[in-house]
Amino acid sequence: MSGVTDEHGPIDGESATRASGNGSPTDAWISFKRWLLKSPRNPYVTFTSLVQPIIFFVLLAEVLGAVAGGALAQSVDGGVSYVTYLTPAIIIQSALAAAAVSGIGLVDDMETGMFDKTLISPMNRSALFVGKVLSELVRITVQTGIILGLGYLLLGFKSGTSVAGHLQTGVFGVLGIFVITLIVGSVFMA
Repeated sequence: MSGVTDEHGPIDGESATRASGNGSPTDAWISFKRWLLKSPRNPYVTFTSLVQPIIFFVLLAEVLGAVAGGALAQSVDGGVSYVTYLTPAIIIQSALAAAAVSGIGLVDDMETGMFDKTLISPMNRSALFVGKVLSELVRITVQTGIILGLGYLLLGFKSGTSVAGHLQTGVFGVLGIFVITLIVGSVFMA
């Protein structure tokens, strides 16, 4: 029998229950919303996430596309553009970069003391990290969408045809690109 009592008498270890409150999904949702609001406020994260892949994509498509376009036309079908080869590379490069810098927010929280405050809160500890990972996956999804859209625009601009002319895999192919990118990003975030 325990020496702890309440207004109804002694409390034994078997009848004690945890106080009701947030569960792990709610804690992960709270952490997810926090990181979604915090990350865009950091100019470094915004630049490396959204602007830098666009700059790399356009720069490499124009500079290396002019150099490699002739060699590409000689080695494969003449209708293939360098942008077709560059788009998946830039998508994976931006997903890897996003995964690599995903820990910067946690390090910043450790330096400012916010991480200690969240650790002593009644939140589930794994939910803190699940929320962070989910917010990074949202960022990777946005990056992938921007780069795919830009790739289709560049292909349409260079060839003068519509996006449907270059979309040979259909909607499932585009969804597959997103899924593969999210898997690669998740593996490198782990």
